[in-house]
Amino acid sequence: MNLFTMNKVEIKLCYKHVWVDHPLTIAFVNNLKTIAIDVSGKNYVEFSKIIDVTDENEFQIVVSNKTIKNTRQNGDDSLIFLQSFKIDNFELINLLNKKSQFHYFETDSKQKLEATTVFGHNGRFLLKFSYPINHWLLESLF
Repeated sequence: MNLFTMNKVEIKLCYKHVWVDHPLTIAFVNNLKTIAIDVSGKNYVEFSKIIDVTDENEFQIVVSNKTIKNTRQNGDDSLIFLQSFKIDNFELINLLNKKSQFHYFETDSKQKLEATTVFGHNGRFLLKFSYPINHWLLESLF
């Protein structure tokens, strides 16, 4: 492999954003590089981006801007429901709903939530994956 050649993958996400008082801020980060930020407040978001990857990668969804105003006494709450997560058209949502060494959601208070695709805290979802994605996927399934 040429040292100056970057590999690329396509990330596709769909999520539902339910919010109270004000929308949450959602940032998408790969290998510590911010690739997009959503402050739109749209209830349904489809996101697609071709990104550079290395042999080992850390993709993050960072949720912020949640305050006490986002939760009401009647039970209403601001949440992100991840509905689809694809890398190069490989759907990963079922994998993300299972415990795995490859992903978790860490709240700002350092609590780790595993096997979740619903984000209701300030914090970050982290998915570690390797390239090529089809090899990583096979390894993570077994």
